[in-house]
Amino acid sequence: MNPFLTVWFKPKSTTNYVIENKSVKYSIILFIISSYTSTLNGLQEAGYIEGMSLLLVTGLILISGPVFGFIGFYIGSWLFTLVGKWMNGTGTLEDMRKAIAVTAIPNVFILPVLIIYILIYGEMYFQAPAWNEFSSIPLGASLTLNVIMMTVGIWNIVITSKMIGVVHNFSSWRGFGVSLVIGVSLAILFIPIILVIVGVSLM
Repeated sequence: MNPFLTVWFKPKSTTNYVIENKSVKYSIILFIISSYTSTLNGLQEAGYIEGMSLLLVTGLILISGPVFGFIGFYIGSWLFTLVGKWMNGTGTLEDMRKAIAVTAIPNVFILPVLIIYILIYGEMYFQAPAWNEFSSIPLGASLTLNVIMMTVGIWNIVITSKMIGVVHNFSSWRGFGVSLVIGVSLAILFIPIILVIVGVSLM
């Protein structure tokens, strides 16, 4: 079984296969790669790196992979295990650290797409659009990328829900509930902090 192919149509079987045949190292590697997707997506049309040298930007992006990959892997697997147990799950942290690899695969597939966009549009990809513009890159290209990201993102929610259900031996709907609880809790925690930072920066 090739997880990169089967995860899209057989996420439960793929999760079981990964638990039985892959190591924690496999998950960490995938999370490091997928974190580059998250970084490049976050920098898209954000304007954060305008004026920076190409060498500095490349270095920062390369460093971010291992850092955010490790953070996402360890915190994600811990939260999925903890909240799942609160919801009467029976999964172990060791199994979760293996199984969580399947949630990184969609991001790994998106990475080449973002790299192609950067190669085509260069600095425009990172530039913040003007107040009267929808996007810094051509409208058709921007809409296409948004559709791709949204489609993969929605399917990744399905994959994550089924993965949690397999590890904890409960339904995929309860697995979705685990993700929802974590997402809402993190939003409640971080949104006030972000609002404070934005408010201070505008003063």
